Amino acid sequence: MVWPVTLPGRFAATTAIGAESTWDRPSRGKAEPTLTVGHRRGAGHDSMPAPGRSSESCKATPDREETTAMTNLFIFGHPDLASDSFMSAEILATVREELQPGSGIWLLNQEDELVSSSNETVISAPFDIPLIQSEMEKHAGIVLVFPYHWYSMPYQLKRFVDEVFTYEWSYAASGRMALRDKKLYLLTTLGAGQADHQRGGFNHYSVAESLLPLRMTANITAMQFMEPWVIYGNSTLWGVLWDKIQLDDNAAFLEEQRNRVRAEARRYLDAIAAGTVRAIPLQEDLAQ
Repeated sequence: MVWPVTLPGRFAATTAIGAESTWDRPSRGKAEPTLTVGHRRGAGHDSMPAPGRSSESCKATPDREETTAMTNLFIFGHPDLASDSFMSAEILATVREELQPGSGIWLLNQEDELVSSSNETVISAPFDIPLIQSEMEKHAGIVLVFPYHWYSMPYQLKRFVDEVFTYEWSYAASGRMALRDKKLYLLTTLGAGQADHQRGGFNHYSVAESLLPLRMTANITAMQFMEPWVIYGNSTLWGVLWDKIQLDDNAAFLEEQRNRVRAEARRYLDAIAAGTVRAIPLQEDLAQ
């Protein structure tokens, strides 16, 4: 299925759902550290600075009414962003460039060295669930960024959802329903091309159909499920990254692909910022 997304000030573009394998063979120089080192949230910690705030300012949490209403929380669920990703690493670089004031970036189970600013936080298991939940409540949108693994999301992102989206906090009429009316965005990546992931293709079903559990999650938590955005790969990219194909200039080809991924990610980020991403009702047909 192809979901159209109306982009601000541009043409109506279309994309579809697809998957990135966790590979990044070419060596890439590490970026110079900028600002202050971010923070890790895991066992043995009793506080997690909110995006853009220092540990000192985290001692007193402001009321929800005082926080920025339209901020977004980007949660990256790649198994190894630092050394085994091509697309997700470029998306992270783009999100860093485009991040709006008050918004934040969470990196699930990554190394602290990957953090580049105080807007970023490493979230590690075992999760401090009450603290994570309180931080999530401060944002209007939750953006899950992940490579499409086995027709779903990677295990660490699935664990995060399983453990953090608790009964009565996220669902149940008698509970808080803390995620009600928040927007759930999906930005996913695929190593293969679109033709393999549609009705009649190699995988027989569209990736949109396989994402139904996330749509149902949004439904039961009363979130708005927003049009996902998918960035596809291709067989040539796989071949070059796996040292199976030698082009006239592999380095130039990879740079071209990095620019493509960043440009496609930026289009979705622009649409999110402009509020032009459409909410998809649960009843909308997935098999188109």
